[in-house]
Amino acid sequence: MAQIYSKKAWITERILSSDMNRMENALSGRCATYVVDPTGANGDYQTIQEAINAVGVSNRGRIFLKRGVYNINATLTVPQNVEFFEMTGENGAEIKDAGIVGGPLVKVGIESVIGNGKYCKFDNLIFNGNGFNNQLLEVYRMFGGVYVGRCGFINSGTPPKAGIYIRSCTDVNIQGNYFEGHDYYAAEFNNVHRGLCYGNNVKDCLHGFRMEDCQKFAVVGNKFTDPSGTPIRYVMVAKNCGWIELLANTSIDFEIFCALETDFHDVNIIGNTQYGGSDFVKDFSLGATAKNLVIKGNISDVISDRAIQITSGSSVQNVIIGENVFNEVQNDGVLLENIDGLVLDNNVIRNPGQSANNTYDGIKFIGCTYVTVNGNVITSLTANKMRKAIEEVIPGDYANVTGNTCRGSQTAPGITIVGGNSIKANNIDA
Repeated sequence: MAQIYSKKAWITERILSSDMNRMENALSGRCATYVVDPTGANGDYQTIQEAINAVGVSNRGRIFLKRGVYNINATLTVPQNVEFFEMTGENGAEIKDAGIVGGPLVKVGIESVIGNGKYCKFDNLIFNGNGFNNQLLEVYRMFGGVYVGRCGFINSGTPPKAGIYIRSCTDVNIQGNYFEGHDYYAAEFNNVHRGLCYGNNVKDCLHGFRMEDCQKFAVVGNKFTDPSGTPIRYVMVAKNCGWIELLANTSIDFEIFCALETDFHDVNIIGNTQYGGSDFVKDFSLGATAKNLVIKGNISDVISDRAIQITSGSSVQNVIIGENVFNEVQNDGVLLENIDGLVLDNNVIRNPGQSANNTYDGIKFIGCTYVTVNGNVITSLTANKMRKAIEEVIPGDYANVTGNTCRGSQTAPGITIVGGNSIKANNIDA
């Protein structure tokens, strides 16, 4: 497992090092700092927009917010000609929506126009939506780096409004932030090339993070909780994405930990821990080129549907599911369909099929080819038990099912393989 983490750490190292450091160094030596004080007593300006306008004159600059609440009734807009922009705050600096209609709280760049934007940074600030129907921070077309750290994003409003929305940017680093009370996604990323979400805390949001058309994006060490009792629907969504790493995240009370949509390639879901929910990984409307998925070393407890379900694609290539522990699964433990190149090894699946006796399987694969199912432990010891431990439903070809330990199947034999050119050997089927 340590080797896996070290190999996947290149995205984190890439974003935290060269490009973003280079951009910030360029910013620090060549621009002015403007201090904003809401009382007007100890600063260059009393309002944030005045300071932003001053930055716009020189195309670059820093803004430092003194402690206090800044009530905003019109979107704070950073002009598209600004190359380098940074806004940081003293502890207790809060930007508060006081009734903005039809726009975000803070906006950098323009969605439809390529400006001069290269780098922007927001650090140690509170963004308070105050219950109004607006996104809190929007960033567009920053091609040298985006950093958002140590910020709080509270109450973005009703859907489809996210706490953070970032589109068409490169080298995005979202680190150490707090999200609470969003009725949509805590953060949404579209067309981001190289991104990192690290060490964020997401609480009482409808969804966690959404990535669409993103490449080389890592979500590492975040915590998702919902003490209110209404489960987070999607912890993470990856739609039409590639080279995605979901590593060492923790989620409590979710519905679906990871939803895969449309085409994906090179997705690694490794070392995550989940408590409560309906599905750990589930696919939706996969395209014809979905391929290269690794689900390894995860722990998930109390699953009300299936631990893993990949069934919507016409053909998915190369899936590895290994060394996971799935406890208390209500329906099938793992349900897979039309996969070419499938490995299921050394997983533990406890008590699948609890919702209905003799109905669901521990592992079920349908129409899959080139399959290895090896060294798994599948037990069903509750009142409602699994139908079969391992079952191939529609014949595929070339399946190797060996060395599995199974207990509690209600329909004999507990392991059924129907495809050609297949081996079933050295299993314990009790």
